[in-house]
Amino acid sequence: MNNSDNVRKPALIPYPWQETQWRRVERLIYADKLPHAMLFSGVDETGKLDFALALAARLLCLEPRGGHACGDCKGCKLFEAGSHPDLLMVEPAATGKAISVDTIRELITFATKTAMLNGWRIVIVNPAEAMTQSAANALLKILEEPGGATLIMMVHHQKGELLATIRSRCQTMLFPVPSRTQVDSWLQGNAGGEQIDRLLELAAGRPLAALRIAQTGMGEELQLLEQVMDSIVCNRTTPVQAAEALKALTPLDFVEYLLAWQLRDIRGKVEAGKPPERSLFQFLDQLLAAKRLAMSKANPNPQLFMEELLMGWQHARSIVSA
Repeated sequence: MNNSDNVRKPALIPYPWQETQWRRVERLIYADKLPHAMLFSGVDETGKLDFALALAARLLCLEPRGGHACGDCKGCKLFEAGSHPDLLMVEPAATGKAISVDTIRELITFATKTAMLNGWRIVIVNPAEAMTQSAANALLKILEEPGGATLIMMVHHQKGELLATIRSRCQTMLFPVPSRTQVDSWLQGNAGGEQIDRLLELAAGRPLAALRIAQTGMGEELQLLEQVMDSIVCNRTTPVQAAEALKALTPLDFVEYLLAWQLRDIRGKVEAGKPPERSLFQFLDQLLAAKRLAMSKANPNPQLFMEELLMGWQHARSIVSA
């Protein structure tokens, strides 16, 4: 946990595909009806954390302009420097670690104090599902008895992983995977000469994932993953052989891309008016459990981890194709 000392320097405005959500929070601000707790929910790498940071900048700005932080006042300068005293970031110390109950108690202490710059006190919890059971229960205290001019924003990737009592005390804002039209100009400007359609296909439509693929050169690895998955479905490759071919991928990267593609397939069937087969949801549950394992301290054997998921993929697809 830190008072924004390790926060990456964010943009002061949201992404182009977040205009609807931004207009919603602007209406709440102008109507003086901004809730004390908000839950930003959706798949990862769509920009939810950056949206929370942009909203924090807007609220901590002393002279907002055009519905956004001005970038020039004392509040904005402190924010951009990562040293604003009224902003608290709550995150795991490292991937796979949890947000502890002691950390949430420190959050409560911070949130109940008076703002140092006579404005808002803002907390961003990222990701909310990293809280332990005890930490989530402790957070209920501040959600039930919020202080004045305090906003707690929780960035959330897996809705089922958060206590219902937490969700019921927050105003939820959904961040769906944006359309191709919504991200086209932004991705063209940031991904250089890369093929946008192909990047979005590999990233299952997630714009920040598409940019990461372009910047890190993961495209070839993901194309291999696609080819291997097709080979499994066609019985040209066994899950054991496939796992060996994919050993360059980390377990977390592997499960995240399978998860994104699985959600894309389910969404595609729903949009086409076709009910998704039960096996697709069963495999989705398996993927969510596998992601928790990949992010934990358990350090699973990569080969066995991938083999199990590939067998699950093969089973789910065999039922769909039957």
